[in-house]
Amino acid sequence: MKNQDQMSIDQDILLAPFPSTGEHGIAADQNNPAIRLYGRRFYKDQTPLEYLAEFLLVFASPKGATKQGDFSLKLDPNDGASVYWPEDRVALKLFTFFPSSKLETRHPVHQMEYLQALEEIKAHISGSSVEKDEAVRLLQSLFSGFVGVAKTRTWVTYTFLPASVSLLAREVTWNHPDAIKKSKKIEVTD
Repeated sequence: MKNQDQMSIDQDILLAPFPSTGEHGIAADQNNPAIRLYGRRFYKDQTPLEYLAEFLLVFASPKGATKQGDFSLKLDPNDGASVYWPEDRVALKLFTFFPSSKLETRHPVHQMEYLQALEEIKAHISGSSVEKDEAVRLLQSLFSGFVGVAKTRTWVTYTFLPASVSLLAREVTWNHPDAIKKSKKIEVTD
């Protein structure tokens, strides 16, 4: 049986921060291992599904400078970098969610990429033009059935249900109003 001193030492080891920060006066974001590793990815207005998807994304993603440790929450302090490498799956989100997103959230560049992607997909499907269109609609319906959170967001910030590792994706966003303004300036000057 362990004595009180041994239990105290064991607790100190368990409660030691990762990564260890021997420096004093570091800002909270620099000192907080969770923020250093994952950033500010969790917000109070997120749904439980979003919390679950973020957690599973961290679990499934490779970690550290060597990009090892996927399907684990263990971090190697000898690896040197407290980071993880999540997939963004922008192409899958474009294919799945772009057609059903709000018109005002669709940037012209994304529209062009979407149409080009559809043509590439159809080129890999055998059958008539009608059959190819039907196959694409079927695939889009299948994937859009896995939408977890859409709300009033733009297509790229939608969240899939975390039903598969292939559906885990980090949220990517941009300043949409500025992008629309810049695209209108380009159209005027051309």
